[in-house]
Amino acid sequence: MFANSDEALLQKQEQFLTRLTQLNPNFKHNSISHWLPSLQKQSDNQALFEQAKSKGVLDIAERVTGQALESTKSPLLTYETLATSAFKPLLRSQMVVELNQSITWMSLSGISSDQLINEVEKSKGVYIYNKPQQISALLSDYREYLLLSLVLAGLISWLLFSWRFTIKIALLQVTILSVVVLSMLWICNVIQGSLSLFNLLGALLVIALAIDYLVFYQINKLEPKNVLAISLSAASSMWVFGMLSASETPAIFSFGLSVMVGILAIYFLSPLSVLKPQKEQ
Repeated sequence: MFANSDEALLQKQEQFLTRLTQLNPNFKHNSISHWLPSLQKQSDNQALFEQAKSKGVLDIAERVTGQALESTKSPLLTYETLATSAFKPLLRSQMVVELNQSITWMSLSGISSDQLINEVEKSKGVYIYNKPQQISALLSDYREYLLLSLVLAGLISWLLFSWRFTIKIALLQVTILSVVVLSMLWICNVIQGSLSLFNLLGALLVIALAIDYLVFYQINKLEPKNVLAISLSAASSMWVFGMLSASETPAIFSFGLSVMVGILAIYFLSPLSVLKPQKEQ
């Protein structure tokens, strides 16, 4: 919430909270208005007290307590007073006053998002800061980019395989890549209960390793030395990422599990890409 001065800011906040209270009297808020009312509100409260005193409204309270209720007539509480007191750290945690602009923030609960958005749109200089929602939107966009990256990786792989080998072999290899990625994601979903961004990140790494295996098998076929080299590479990779899958951190666990399962799948499926007619060998 923004305003040109501290007094204007406090009045704006009070008016905003009053409208929210009218929508839901039971809503809760953590704001500076709890302990620093605007000068206008302090003056109004003092006037109400004097009016109640003059009309005898407080007589019952005086008889019960045995004490006379009198206005202290003390100076009104201002931002400058609190800013030079022991309450300064608390004040600065919710309100900042600069030369031509004052800023405050507050947390709200017990009010619907639609009602809050509607009131914010009516108020100038009032904005909603919803960090969880922003993070969710960012992760959603990132998830879409990752899915697009997986599709592009498959397409580029097919083009390179087609150029280096044949279209038929390229289709077979891309099919193997697709089966590996889909089976990896399915197994991770069964184990974890749901998929995360780190599963998709692991899928990108699996595709990179799978392309190497497919190329090596296509060039060197099933020669013992080639199979041994790929087996050692797969074993070392599964060992490293298998250690990550033992982590209790969900992100590390998801990434390590994805890569380990993906490497295991491509290790057993990649030899299928070398099954070619004898005349082509």
